[in-house]
Amino acid sequence: MKKLKLQRAQRGKGTKAQRRTKTLCLSASVPAAFSLILHFAFCIFIFLLTISFSNIQASSPEEIKAIEVEGLHRIEKEELIDMICFRVGDVLDGEVLKNGIKRAFKKGIFVDIKAVTEPYESGIKLKYVVREIPVIKGINIEGNKLISKAKIKEVFIFKEGENFKEGYLDKAKSD
Repeated sequence: MKKLKLQRAQRGKGTKAQRRTKTLCLSASVPAAFSLILHFAFCIFIFLLTISFSNIQASSPEEIKAIEVEGLHRIEKEELIDMICFRVGDVLDGEVLKNGIKRAFKKGIFVDIKAVTEPYESGIKLKYVVREIPVIKGINIEGNKLISKAKIKEVFIFKEGENFKEGYLDKAKSD
């Protein structure tokens, strides 16, 4: 049980000290109030979940009428579409999409892959928006006259033709 001091000026009752301070006992505990708030929040969550689930069930399956790929340079568009496993005429399935995107990430060339849908004809257009890991095309060494460029490139963390790794850049800056 917690006690809370209530400051109140009362005229003519008790001593001077008693008039300045009265003690009020609170019987409601903090954990009980928290439990009530938590229960209320859980009920609202279940209600909202029920509404959103009924909306999902009410909508018909979305047939893919077109597939586009944006931001792809290192591999062919068809290779990415094959990895994600959807074709025109298929019905969009969230679980299959999630697994396909995971499979594409395992290729090791993507920073980000997003799947975006938009209404198209009597179904949807599925668009993959990808961001690839940059490739190091070349390394220029300037201002050096003592050590050969080949020797420097040999010990350099970055290599031509490899994926650019930002962590290596941070390491090079700190060294």
